[in-house]
Amino acid sequence: MGLQLEGNALFTAVTVLTCLGFLLIGFDNGLMGGFVGSPAFTDTFGIDPDSEKGTNMIALIVSIFEIGAFIGAVTSSFIGEGLGRRKSILVGVVIMIVGTFNNSTLVLLRSGC
Repeated sequence: MGLQLEGNALFTAVTVLTCLGFLLIGFDNGLMGGFVGSPAFTDTFGIDPDSEKGTNMIALIVSIFEIGAFIGAVTSSFIGEGLGRRKSILVGVVIMIVGTFNNSTLVLLRSGC
């Protein structure tokens, strides 16, 4: 059927996968930190990073990103358990395609194309 891990092999697999998960969290945080501070982001959304209102807006954006990542991780574990691996991956891909289309369309509409 599948790979049956027990004892030290199971411990090693869980440890490696957990480390990869934490590595991705750090990568996401680093990416988001560089992203919200870039001139392209602040100019596009009209955020002044030197004002209190601007820093509060950036903090809100990063907080929503982190909360969304947490909710997505918890939700995907329950959905994945019910749907199975292939169907849950398909659902995730469809959500990503719809989100990408939505974001790119909004950018085009905003730029007047």
